[in-house]
Amino acid sequence: MSNKSGLISEDGDVNVSLKSVRLEGRVEGLLMTMKMRQRYVNDSSDTIEAVYTFPGGWGSNLMGFNVEIAGKRLSAICLPKKTAEKNYEKAIEDGDTPVMVEMNPYGLYTANLGNLKAGEEAVIEIEYAQMLRSVKGNIRLTIPTVIGARYGDQEAQGGLFGHQKVGTNALIEYPLTVKLDVVGKLAEGNIECPSHSVEITSTETGKCIQITQGALLDRDFILNIESKSVNSYVVAAKEDDSYAMIASFCPELPQASNGPLALKILVDCSGSMAGESIEQVRTAMDAVTRMLKETDLVSYSKFGSDVEHLKPTLNLATEKFIKKTLAKAILETDANLGGTEIKKALRSTYELEVPTDFKTTVNLLLITDGDVWNIEPVIKEAKKFNHRIFAIGVGSAPAESLLQDLAERTGGACELVTPNESIECVFQHTWTPNPLTLGHSFQ
Repeated sequence: MSNKSGLISEDGDVNVSLKSVRLEGRVEGLLMTMKMRQRYVNDSSDTIEAVYTFPGGWGSNLMGFNVEIAGKRLSAICLPKKTAEKNYEKAIEDGDTPVMVEMNPYGLYTANLGNLKAGEEAVIEIEYAQMLRSVKGNIRLTIPTVIGARYGDQEAQGGLFGHQKVGTNALIEYPLTVKLDVVGKLAEGNIECPSHSVEITSTETGKCIQITQGALLDRDFILNIESKSVNSYVVAAKEDDSYAMIASFCPELPQASNGPLALKILVDCSGSMAGESIEQVRTAMDAVTRMLKETDLVSYSKFGSDVEHLKPTLNLATEKFIKKTLAKAILETDANLGGTEIKKALRSTYELEVPTDFKTTVNLLLITDGDVWNIEPVIKEAKKFNHRIFAIGVGSAPAESLLQDLAERTGGACELVTPNESIECVFQHTWTPNPLTLGHSFQ
């Protein structure tokens, strides 16, 4: 796993050592608030201007950004971009230590920290809020801590400028501590952390989850809360004489009968999927094939630098086709197809022919780590085709921004699965008849 949460000088020559990361959060209802504190020290002998690019949670809102330097605490305010840049440059010229935060495409932020002196310590504090989702009584929260190595050009495709670009170093180890409070009725549910070893203790308001010693900043922090007895959530807050409230209702809808399913399966076989990720793919495919009916239509495709289709059209999921043809293709699936040309692979899969008498929406199941920079064109093109995309993100830090947006904008759904989780359980929990349309669905 490559870690990108480092500070480097603007010219890239001076490293600023990340000493520790601490996450402190609270989950109440479907609202998560999080404070992330990252401690750095300029180990060089020069005063530097540093740049720090970090990931934010999908759909989260940045609520605050503070820096503590030489006993001073600096807080950010929101300004027009040109005004902020002008003020920042002037502060550097005046010898001050300014901080400027830029929001980049798809869940990335860049902090610019000027005039950090030799031997000086900087503590960066990020606060954000995120709405969670309840699916069949299951709530899953993801706290991104690293940006995985992504395929493509960071500037041309990812929209990052030169000073915002991120680098990789798989050998550096950064300590991580986490403390998360789950309060209210939600705390009565079953809580598990598939990504890290944690201690769960009871408190007056609910449960406290703390990561055990020895954790490193090398994977996303995942927490699953199963609370099937709770189907509505509310959070209220008071400020002066005013109140604010967030209410969420999760009604149980009757299930429609299953009709035939048209399912296109597209599997990432690029080099970044090697190891545990490709093993998860084979397990997932075994689970999917066992859920198909003989009246369903299915195709199977693999991609890397190019895309390979098992057949040029969809086939009936007969027992013979599943056991003789599809099972063999799944067994031979490996991470040996080069780079991650996901846009080209999706377009080719969209164009696989579906029988003209098939009237329901076509579903596309995408299994990938999603680690590409070319995100916006992929999402724009997906909206042009009448396919619902169901994305399964695998690995220690899949690119949630791409996968969630693909699913959201096409009427599908997204699940992220860590190496320590059973991907088959994900299908068992979420592959159910859709109450609104004929056919299967992940929600």
